[in-house]
Amino acid sequence: MKKKVAVLGATGSIGRNTLDVIRTNPDAFEPVLFIAGANAAALAEIAAEFPNVKTILASVTNDAGQVSAAIAGCGADIAVNGIAGAAGMRYSLDVLDAGIDLALANKETIVMAAPLVFKKAQEKNTNVIPVDSEHSAIFNLINAHGADLIQEIILTASGGPFRTWTQEQLKNVTLKDALAHPTWSMGNKITIDSASLANKGLEVIEAARLFNVQPKQIKVVIHTQSIVHSM
Repeated sequence: MKKKVAVLGATGSIGRNTLDVIRTNPDAFEPVLFIAGANAAALAEIAAEFPNVKTILASVTNDAGQVSAAIAGCGADIAVNGIAGAAGMRYSLDVLDAGIDLALANKETIVMAAPLVFKKAQEKNTNVIPVDSEHSAIFNLINAHGADLIQEIILTASGGPFRTWTQEQLKNVTLKDALAHPTWSMGNKITIDSASLANKGLEVIEAARLFNVQPKQIKVVIHTQSIVHSM
């Protein structure tokens, strides 16, 4: 039986990767809802490819209730939340309220509201599955070997575009410099957060709350090759 999938943030990097998985595995996955923020052209292309799937452009709808209702009524088995920033938290709660498993790539959901999220997931008998690279790797390791064996978690960081810059050079950083990530092609917000390493700070908080470990058990290592995301 096909698993029905809602994709929140369908035009972003997480959403595009999710669509690739759906395209590659048409016998396993069936999209039922696409939600995007403001990229109307990209959403129109997706809608043309999947004409039977409901699409919502949140910036045009400008009605959180309508978006919530669409999530509640879409009939998904699982929803991928790839919406960037604090705005994504509301959608995570909408997904869980609807009794849908949450494949989570929005770290702010856990950073801002982990107790609320896990309580709601328990009430609704749903799963919260981290799909962002670092936390997905740890999640799968724990599932394979058990949480009681964990002594520490190591998250890697590329170091961003300024990893070799001197303190003097950093005084003249431009927006263009900060957006020139050496490893990944991502949206503007997360790219800026990565340049400042603020994103890695959020990931440390997220890991502590997702896996119920103490912050002192989490280490960050600069790994410029970006081959290993976490250990």
